[in-house]
Amino acid sequence: MATGRQRLLSLTLRLLGILLAPLLLWWTVSRTAASPLDALAGARWPLVLGALLCVGMTHVLGAWRWGLSLAVQGVPCTWFLLWRLTLAGTFLSQLIPGAVSGDVLKLACLSRQHPGKGAEIVMSGLIDRILGVTGLFLAGMLGGLTLVALQPRTLTDEPVIGLALLIVTAGGLASLLALLLLLHHRLLLRLRLAAHLTDWLARRLPHSLVALTRRLCDAAASYASHPGQLVAVLLISVLIHALLGAAFFLLGRALGEHAHGFGTYFLAMQLGNAVTLVPATPGGLGLRDAVQAAFFQSLSGSDGMTLLGSIPVIHSLLVLFWALLGALALASLPTASKPPAPSASQHDSPGCAAHRT
Repeated sequence: MATGRQRLLSLTLRLLGILLAPLLLWWTVSRTAASPLDALAGARWPLVLGALLCVGMTHVLGAWRWGLSLAVQGVPCTWFLLWRLTLAGTFLSQLIPGAVSGDVLKLACLSRQHPGKGAEIVMSGLIDRILGVTGLFLAGMLGGLTLVALQPRTLTDEPVIGLALLIVTAGGLASLLALLLLLHHRLLLRLRLAAHLTDWLARRLPHSLVALTRRLCDAAASYASHPGQLVAVLLISVLIHALLGAAFFLLGRALGEHAHGFGTYFLAMQLGNAVTLVPATPGGLGLRDAVQAAFFQSLSGSDGMTLLGSIPVIHSLLVLFWALLGALALASLPTASKPPAPSASQHDSPGCAAHRT
């Protein structure tokens, strides 16, 4: 009975998230008097295409990053398959609130391709997600600090940017600390207090959660012997979020918005993506738009908000374009691999069996 209630609650929350996305989009458009279709009608299409390609490149890099994580876990895989899985996961994430839905699809499909490697594949997915979040906050922190270095008066003239910078900096430092603890948890457990605290938690938390945490720590610790790949994965993560910031900026310029510079667009993108870590709507649709529009409005007041309010919505359309391509990728995914049938020479004859050592 409890399981039935939990399923009903989960289904209800998902349906609410699906309904919340268009409501937030409508609220963003109505609050800013935005007109995305009119803005697109006068857009500079080469720049729009550039923004679309930047978003698409994030999926290319995401597949590469996941491949590096899989290699550390001893699971070789072709980039093309990982790219299709990444697009297919993006499609599913746009249907169901939270990115976990897409991750489940990717991990399940890849596990069928590599029988016996399911645990390593799941661990690679979890670590890839952690490193992706770390890259998000690091990109926002670096972008914000660069903005302040180039324009020192930003913090005093625009307190909202200062608050956004504080959020992404805190997230970046917390992510790095969590990553260091995962990589070097064995050193931490040598401390008596840490060991006692870990034992105390292990006795009180569900056994499945404790086992998963231990496996995740062991999987993350494997990066300690592959520092080059760890650095590469982190750099790819930062580059992915930098490309999203570049796409946002190109879109603004394509629509004729010139009041805000690249640093403001970059920070707005990272702040919006940070908020979507809360799995409230499918793929963060609507939630990210509302946060970004509110960020621009806090900087600009009502000046130019008809145009500024259109930019996040159109950016979401670019994201949805690649998600729809993910539907094609989902349809083209291979079925579970079957072990090759043994040839006649591989069958044991009585004589072969007799001479086997």
